[in-house]
Parts: sequence; C-alpha cells; structure tokens
Amino acid sequence: MSLAGGGWGFWLMWVLATAIGWGVGGPVGVALSSSKNIIVTGYLGVALGGILAGALQWAVLRPQVNEAGWWVLASVAAAAVVGVLVFAIGALNVDVGWVLGVALLGAVVGVLQWLLLRGQFAHAGWWVVVSGVGWVVSGPVASTVGWVVGNPTSGVLGAAVV
Repeated sequence: MSLAGGGWGFWLMWVLATAIGWGVGGPVGVALSSSKNIIVTGYLGVALGGILAGALQWAVLRPQVNEAGWWVLASVAAAAVVGVLVFAIGALNVDVGWVLGVALLGAVVGVLQWLLLRGQFAHAGWWVVVSGVGWVVSGPVASTVGWVVGNPTSGVLGAAVV
C-alpha cells in the first residue's frame, strides 16, 4: 500500500488538517501560558499545535492506516520527550534550545510515526527524514512567506502557514 495512491484529495485533506491543527492549537497554547519564559510559552504552543495537528491527521489517515489511533499517541509522546530536552537545553541557551528543539521534535515525531507506518508502507523509513527536514525548514519558510505577504507569523494565519 502507498499513501501516494491517496490522490490529491488525500493530500489536500492532510495539508488542511495540519494547517488547522497548528493554526488553532499553536496560538491557543501560547495564549494559555502565563509564563514570561519564551521556552515555556513556545513549548506550550508547539505541544498543543502538534497534538491538535496529530489528532486531525489521524482523522485523515484513519481510512488508510491500520491502528491510526497510535498516530495521536506518537504526537503526544514526541511533545513530552522533546519538551524535557528543550527545557534543559533552553535553560542553558534559549536560541540553541529552540533550534535543537525543533530539529529533535521533527526527528522524534518522525521516528514514532514511522513505527506505525513501517509495517504497512514500503519505504516508510523516509518518513523520519522528511519529518525532521520538514520541521527544520518550515519555520524559516513560514517566516519568509509571512514577511513577503506582510503578515506576522505569530498570529493564527502565521501558525497555519507553518
């Protein structure tokens, strides 16, 4: 089986689910934070955005992936594991904490999701690479798009673009 066979409708729904998850979950997570620490506030935004995106991605994947419910658990587990590392690194250096945090989150979520995909799809190992690279590239791309169109990337629209 191949997710590539899902057609344009599948991929459009995937992108929409991901954008809505991040566009709603990220800003809500930031708004719920009462901390003045950028690592804490940012982590809450990333965690809630990732969890909501994972839940909406599950809804898209459910017809094509056996036991797709594990997808949400993989998203939650990745946020928890990486959160501990980001807090530790961020306490030493905020900028390094962010960069490593994003790269680690992409890799960890990719590995955990790959565990679900590996027995069902040929070449599922690429998911780890694509997830890691996607996470690292999405921030600068979203910031550039936001700058070009004149929208700040910190709002709901910016979070959806990311």
